[in-house]
Amino acid sequence: MTATVAQIRQRIAAGVKAQLGATWRESAFPPSLLTQDGAAGFSRVMSVEAIDTAWIAESRTRASRQTGPMRLRTTILVRLAWRLALDAGVEAVDDLLDAEASVFAALPTITWTGSSGPDLDSITRGLSPDGAWMITTLRLAVQHTVGAP
Repeated sequence: MTATVAQIRQRIAAGVKAQLGATWRESAFPPSLLTQDGAAGFSRVMSVEAIDTAWIAESRTRASRQTGPMRLRTTILVRLAWRLALDAGVEAVDDLLDAEASVFAALPTITWTGSSGPDLDSITRGLSPDGAWMITTLRLAVQHTVGAP
């Protein structure tokens, strides 16, 4: 069984959204514009983006790449953005940290057919340039197979 990059991104997005619940919205904007959803009145948005895919060199010889499946490693970014309230900034940061834990809880519930479960590479946290949003980025790595077996 194989898994395309799009399938992996979609599986992670659906699993994370289900775990976060109805108060969260998947962004309608490209991930770099995640906080633009605030203009529509949303205060909690998430996005899932596949930023790069690389061939796992040790899994294939150059000659056999032409005929069989390839093992790949795709880097996925899960971004969570929480609009900071003027009167509850620290509470919002704590709530976002709880949302991170929800992402971790979601990952084992996802069907990983054709791929390994994700490895966490890193977590970064910071403010949006305008200071209105706290943003967490979870960097995941997923190994998967593409192509005919």
